[in-house]
Amino acid sequence: MRRFPFLLGLVILILALGVGLGFQETLRTFRARRTTVAVVPIRGTLLDVTKTLKWLRRLLEIKPRAVLLEIESPGGGVGPSQELVWAVRRLKDSLKIPVVAYIPSLGASGAYYVASQADAVVALPGALVGSIGVIAQFPDVSELGRKVGVQMQVLKAGALKDAGTPWRPLSPRARAYFQKLLDDVHAQFIQDVQQGRHMPLDSVKALADGRVFTGAQAYRLGLVDTLGDRTVALNLLKERADIKGKVHLLYPPPPRKPLLKRLISETVSGISPGMLPSQPGLYYLWTGPF
Repeated sequence: MRRFPFLLGLVILILALGVGLGFQETLRTFRARRTTVAVVPIRGTLLDVTKTLKWLRRLLEIKPRAVLLEIESPGGGVGPSQELVWAVRRLKDSLKIPVVAYIPSLGASGAYYVASQADAVVALPGALVGSIGVIAQFPDVSELGRKVGVQMQVLKAGALKDAGTPWRPLSPRARAYFQKLLDDVHAQFIQDVQQGRHMPLDSVKALADGRVFTGAQAYRLGLVDTLGDRTVALNLLKERADIKGKVHLLYPPPPRKPLLKRLISETVSGISPGMLPSQPGLYYLWTGPF
């Protein structure tokens, strides 16, 4: 019986310590959230953006004070680029927090499309920015087929069902058909940049011929808000989010996949400018020489 008060006191002490430590941890977490800037890396050719979209959805639950889009990409597919655009918009509209895009080296075409939806774009003076345009390429192996004696017999229902086939040159009708598709998604690109950047539509159209610009040129043309490095971008976020003191950077969790699969995916996502992915389609992709 004499041991009972001692044991009871020990249990109470342990519980009190646990509650105290839990409170301190909660307090640290609370303070961290008040100074948390979530980092969203957007790198490589934008083909499979599933992981980035998952991270953006997760941030809706985490509720950081601000978001930094770290962009190093020549763009990519129309669909993946627009998925990221919609996800960034949803994040801004839902959390009402500042979002800044930072372009240290390359933020072109679909990647700039995403950056244009941020509250501000920061780029280094020598970065390559812009390339507001759309591209599609159609290989023609008809001459090669004739030389080696190979022909493709096509049965179809619909005059344009096999438009773009590599087994014959594009007909004038097929060329006009594809050009209308490109013009339509190009107009979507232009309109969204105009809305995101709050620029006159005619000003965006004048820049939307597929050219890239240096960061310094893009700044003068209104495609970039501030010239600077990552520290400049973070300081801008701190100012807009009213964060005092040290910023806590929150990164997405590392990938959980075998090394070989990770290397393969990095190789695919790192397709260099000048190379279109092998699958046919329309691309917000800069195919420059670098």
